[in-house]
Formats: sequence, C-alpha cells, structure tokens
Amino acid sequence: KDLISMELQRRVVLLRDVPLATTLGGEEDGVGYIKLQGFSASATQELAYVITRLQQKQPLSALILDLRGNPGGLLQQAIKVADLFLKEGDEIVTTRGRTLQPQEEGKAPSSSTFETKYTAQSITASTSSGTFVFHPPLLNAQTKLVVLVNRQTASAAEIVAGSIQDHDRGVIVGEQTFGKGLVQQLQQLGTGGTKIKYTIGKYYTPSGRCIQSKTYADAGPGNVGTKASQVSEDKRKVFYTDAGRAVKDAGGIEPDVAVAAAPTGQLERELERREAFFKFATQWQQDHAADGETLAQGSEPVVTDDVYKEFQRFVKGGSSFESPFDKSLGLMQDALKESGYEEALGDVQSLKKHLSDLLLDEFNKDQKAIKKRVEMAIRSRYAPESTLLAMGLDGDLQVERALELAKDSDKYLSLVSPGPGSKSADAKAAADQLTLAQPASDSPAPQ
Repeated sequence: KDLISMELQRRVVLLRDVPLATTLGGEEDGVGYIKLQGFSASATQELAYVITRLQQKQPLSALILDLRGNPGGLLQQAIKVADLFLKEGDEIVTTRGRTLQPQEEGKAPSSSTFETKYTAQSITASTSSGTFVFHPPLLNAQTKLVVLVNRQTASAAEIVAGSIQDHDRGVIVGEQTFGKGLVQQLQQLGTGGTKIKYTIGKYYTPSGRCIQSKTYADAGPGNVGTKASQVSEDKRKVFYTDAGRAVKDAGGIEPDVAVAAAPTGQLERELERREAFFKFATQWQQDHAADGETLAQGSEPVVTDDVYKEFQRFVKGGSSFESPFDKSLGLMQDALKESGYEEALGDVQSLKKHLSDLLLDEFNKDQKAIKKRVEMAIRSRYAPESTLLAMGLDGDLQVERALELAKDSDKYLSLVSPGPGSKSADAKAAADQLTLAQPASDSPAPQ
C-alpha cells in the first residue's frame, strides 16, 4: 500500500478531573451524579462549576460523588474540594510529622516536628466575568450527600471522604479504600536534577484517625530497605465522628454501607488480559469504515446478537481457546514425560480441553457483561469519555445502591445520626480526652 504523508499539529490536551456530571433516576428524584477522577490544579474549579449547574437546573435532593478509582493528587485541591461540602471552619485534615532542615556545611542535618491543621475556608475564584468569593459549603446543606469509594480510592480522595464521614455530612458507600495516609517530601541530591522522595509525616482526619493501612519496619539482618505489613485488626483504634459514630484508623476509609462490585468472570478477565476487546474494536472499525460512526453514535446497541457471535469467532480464531490454566498443565505434562508417566498425558490433555470448554461456556453465562464490554470498546472509538462513563453506570451495583440510599431520606438520616450503640456527646468527649492523654506515636514510618 502507498504511504500516506500528513502533518500533525501539537496542542495542549486538557485532561478533566470531572469527566461526567448528570442526574440519575427520574426528574422528580432530583439526584445528581458527579464523577471526580483526580485532584489536579483544576479539580475544585471543575467540581464547583458542575455543582452550581446541577443546582441551577433543579433543586437537588441528593448528590452522589463518585471517588472510585481516584488515586488522589494535590493536597491543596483535596482541601478545597472538601470546602464545597463542609461548613466554614470545619476541620478537613491535619498533617503531623518531622522534616529535615537545610544542612549547613560541616554539620549533620537537623530535623524538627510539625503539625498543620487545615479547615474549610472561603474560596476566591476568578472567571472571565470577574472574581467572586463564596463561603462553604457550595452544596446546599440540606442536600443529601452519598460518596462512592472502592479499593482504588486513595490519598487526597481519602482525605475528602474521611472529612465528610467524620463530620457526618454524607454517607460513604462501596468498599474499603486503599489506605494511603503518608506525607512525602522531595529532597535535592547534589547539584543535578536528582531528588529523593521520602516520608515525613502522616495525614489525620478530623476525628483524629490516621488512614494509613500499612506499617513499615526494617527488613531485618542481611536485607536492604524496609518491609511493609498490614496493620493488624487488634492494633486499630476507635475514634468517633461529630455525631458519635464509631470509626477506626489504620485501614483506609471503611464505608458506612458496604457494597461489593459485581464479580468479573474468569473469561472476561482473560479477554481483558489478551486485549481482545480492544483488538476486536479495531477490527470492527476497519470493517465499518463507511457506517461505523453513524452506528456507534446511534441510540441502538452496536453489539447485536450477530456482532456478539462475530466477537466469539474472533476470540476463538478457529481453534481451541487457550485457558489461563494451560501453562501450568503444560508444566505438568513436561514433568510426567520426565518421570516416565506418559500414560497420564492423555488425562492432562482431556483436562485442558474440559477447562477450555468451561471457559468458553461463560460466553453464554456472562453474555450481558461481555456484550457491554464489547459495546463500550467499539463506542470508545467514536464517543467522548462522558458518554462511555454514563453507559458504564447502567447495571453498576454500587451506583444502584447509592441511588436507593439517596432517595430514602429515613435510611440516610439513620446512617448519619447517632443510633443505638453510638457514643453520646459526653462519652465522645471523654474518649477524646483519653486519646489526648495517650503517648504520641506519630513519627513517620519509612517507605
């Protein structure tokens, strides 16, 4: 084929922290949904804009803030994002630790301890129409707030979720978060551009708990570096929210309502590992050069039963499907040959065939989930990220539970208010005094 020559123009590509803001349920429900996927320098401005737009569109009875898969980012942005939901003056996060002082020539470096408390403050923002100041919170204080989290919610995202939980401003739904509660600092090495990043402190939520889930100790004799281990359950301490609800430290943010994500089938994981969805979408795009964009941007599903059968043929490639167990079974076959048990090779081959057939049976059993993955892979070639994210909400068990909770005021209030077994204000005050009286153990762990 002839080579095609073209000139490419470089330009700035804006990666948004808020790729999707919409409403869920019926119009009468008044439930907003916002996906916040990072904490870059524009996170607060983007979030404030979409909250304002949603509240102007119609009165919101509830807002679902989706922090799943959010790895964190800038601390200052986490603080400003929390400003949008908390009352002015509410504590957001405290950092405690120690830092190295600039080294003087001929002297050993010295260190000093620090403690910095961040609270919700008024925010000044500049727009094309001028500068304005608003006082927290931006979200109506009567609007119910549901925050979605999972195992990939970390760092700055945990600061936001933790401050909302500790002030009983919202309900946390989903899975226990990652548990990254360490503060790092960069130190220049020599005169070049090399720097070393090391831990100097920890984050503490308003209740006083540190969310760091791992502890670090010396790797031991003969080893270099440190050894990480999960904080054991018996060493986790109990703290209390403003309303007296018990929460624990050293394990990330635990949800008020635990909802596991839908399990992924073995076949779907294997297809993802082989990039089968991506590769089939590429093939489909080439085969539908004339009508692909029209089909992908239409309201009807692209992946019909016929397309799904085409995908299965594409995966199988006209031969038996290799299962993830084949490598291990191959090693077994080699061992049998070396040991002189060739008569058992047929049994292993039969097992490989049986496992392959069982795996392929999941094309029928998990048809809905696999079809959806193929559909999104194809549409990703033509549709914006917001469209794909909106598609992904359909059938999302955690979103469905969050929506149910957002529409059930009685259930919501029972979760953010003190109930049976929670501490009274006096008991909470006594627990706070006890915590203050305990010896401090806030020296940062090496990482």
